[in-house]
Amino acid sequence: MRHLCDVLTERRPGTVGILASWSGFATSALRRAERSRNVVLLDRTHLEALISGTVSGPELIGAVNRSLSVFGRPHLPLAALLRSRRPTPELLRRGSPDGFTPAAVAAPDAVDPTVIAYGPMLAGIASDGSRLFVTVNDGVVDLALGGRSQFRRRLELTDCVGSPLATADGDLFVVRSGGVLRSREDELTVVAGGFARPPVLVPGPEGTPWLLDRYTVGWPGKEHASLVQIGEGLGDEQRWPAGLPAGACEGACWLRERTFFVLGDGSSAVIDVDTGEYRWVITPVGRPQGLIRLDERRVLIVGADRHVLVAVLDTATGQATPPTPVNLTGPVRGAARVGDALLIIAGAPVDHATVVLVIARLDLANLV
Repeated sequence: MRHLCDVLTERRPGTVGILASWSGFATSALRRAERSRNVVLLDRTHLEALISGTVSGPELIGAVNRSLSVFGRPHLPLAALLRSRRPTPELLRRGSPDGFTPAAVAAPDAVDPTVIAYGPMLAGIASDGSRLFVTVNDGVVDLALGGRSQFRRRLELTDCVGSPLATADGDLFVVRSGGVLRSREDELTVVAGGFARPPVLVPGPEGTPWLLDRYTVGWPGKEHASLVQIGEGLGDEQRWPAGLPAGACEGACWLRERTFFVLGDGSSAVIDVDTGEYRWVITPVGRPQGLIRLDERRVLIVGADRHVLVAVLDTATGQATPPTPVNLTGPVRGAARVGDALLIIAGAPVDHATVVLVIARLDLANLV
């Protein structure tokens, strides 16, 4: 630190030095950096975010430089650097959007949904007990289901994509660009990365976090995707073939022991990751984007054609129930189960040219 500060005194005014340390910084170094106001400090979490592709170099440098110039802070935790500078004031709106009624879809013999909330940028959904976690444009919202659904911001994070994953011990996993982050007690840690295409979070055995990596070096219509088990930290991942071409994969879930179901458009796969043995089954709905494990052999799949369709597939026999139409439209952005209810993110037409994304509730008894 002393040497860097001496070097900076010989440079032009406004030059900022960067000091990176894998093991962190002593209190004396932090104090000296605060006094100098021309040094930014990067610790292991920042470096792992950069290495993993969770954050780009220009984005990281811009964030730490802004922290120094605006707040006078040479060192900020990764979670603080990746927060939105202008958080969306209204994350979700309760109820149904103006102009939408199930009659606007009017699918034959369809089930009418109960719309509980809507918003402009709903990207994914997951459940934990009686709560929902919804990915929005600048983080994850915690939505409590009840007489009046209450929501609060669970995680402030720009550019997160897809459905999050909550574990029994209170951790929340999210995908951002080419990396996967774990939120634990307001601290962000990179646990996997280096993905050229954002992976899909997968609930593994006993709810442990896995990933579906759909990037391939060769042609994605032939080369298989990968199932990835997340470890405690970056570089601890283990990888297995998913048994289905990457170009067809949409999601996955654990079934039993070491057997997974990999959801695909057209065909899906049931694979034992230890033996590598797999078999394909026909996916009962088109454009599948929602997947729920019902038990060790049955899964519920949500897709959309002209309207939303829900079907239950027996992965052991390959037989599926006739798809149940729902008075919603695409796109489907995910599904979650809370007790006897199915929650999905799908489209609600409010006029002939506008579709609003909504969170809708369906009774599982009408679908299974």
